[in-house]
This record gives sequence, C-alpha cells and structure tokens, in this order.
Amino acid sequence: MVNLEWYRTFKSVYKNSIFSLADKELFISQPAVSQQISMLEAHVGYKLFNRKSKGVE
Repeated sequence: MVNLEWYRTFKSVYKNSIFSLADKELFISQPAVSQQISMLEAHVGYKLFNRKSKGVE
C-alpha cells in the first residue's frame, strides 16, 4: 500500500536535489528520507533518482 508521505518525500528530494536538504524541510532524519524513497522505488518497480556523491538527478 502506498504511503502518501513517500510522495511528499519524493517531491522534496526532487525540488532540493539532495537528501540532506529534504530531511530538514520535512523535519525527518536523512536515513528516513532514504528509506521512504527506497520504499517508493520498490513500489513502482524502478529507480526514481540517479544518486550522485553531491545529490541526485
């Protein structure tokens, strides 16, 4: 079942292009951001972001 928080997290990561800015915006930890994105990716069946050392694209 899809959690609406996953979409909120996706939107924040997309907007900020970096997990550590998304965590501050959402008031959750960076590992929680990573976990939510991973869960959403597992739900849709493919990677949503290309992870880089300086953020995502």
